[in-house]
Amino acid sequence: ISKNSRINLSNRIEQQEIQYDDTNGFNSHKSNTPFAFNLLYSHTKGSNTYQAVVSRGFKGAGFNPEINLTPAQQQYDPEFVMNYEVAWNYQGKEFKSNLGLFYLDRRDHQITTSSQDDPMDPSKFTLFVDNAARSHHYGLEWQGIWSPTSSLSFQTSLGLLRAEFVSYQLHNQSYDGRELAHSPTYTFSVGSTIRLTSSLQWNLNITGRDQFYYSNSNDQQSKPFEIFNSSIHWQA
Repeated sequence: ISKNSRINLSNRIEQQEIQYDDTNGFNSHKSNTPFAFNLLYSHTKGSNTYQAVVSRGFKGAGFNPEINLTPAQQQYDPEFVMNYEVAWNYQGKEFKSNLGLFYLDRRDHQITTSSQDDPMDPSKFTLFVDNAARSHHYGLEWQGIWSPTSSLSFQTSLGLLRAEFVSYQLHNQSYDGRELAHSPTYTFSVGSTIRLTSSLQWNLNITGRDQFYYSNSNDQQSKPFEIFNSSIHWQA
């Protein structure tokens, strides 16, 4: 639309037909016509670039052929997601930065969960794909690099996330408001690169993340942790 601004629009539409039959007598047919689009606005001014994105995506329907599941659990519906993002990118001589804010609204969210085959034996369970009525994700991501000299640079990144079920029922239990599995509230990384000589480089880095649920169907959680790394690289 101008020398420094642009708008991109892309669309996709599909016709999906799925027929499933197995030797156990389970058969079903699914038909849907999902569509997706991506609308991007970008504006550049000097060393700064600003972007805004609105997009819609989908995942197709499918089946869980495991015989230990109920008829309702043996099939799942398509998932649809609306995504909204704004971003800022700065490319300076010594300092570079990327910042993004996002919000995702997921309908009929496809998740991997489990059903207990034997209530007396926790090791006997069946994994399957299920639909949550709705979930949403929102947060920010930031990365920065500062290079005060040609032989020294610092890198850092930060991610903040809130991902939760808005509406989900499993085995007559409500998971409304619960965090999604593998969705830590924060992640971070801080590091530096030191060039000792033209052939020798020393890297230092620490990364960390908050606790998170291992599964959407049980309460087992990880613990917050940090990992420190140090390495020396030599190149002839």
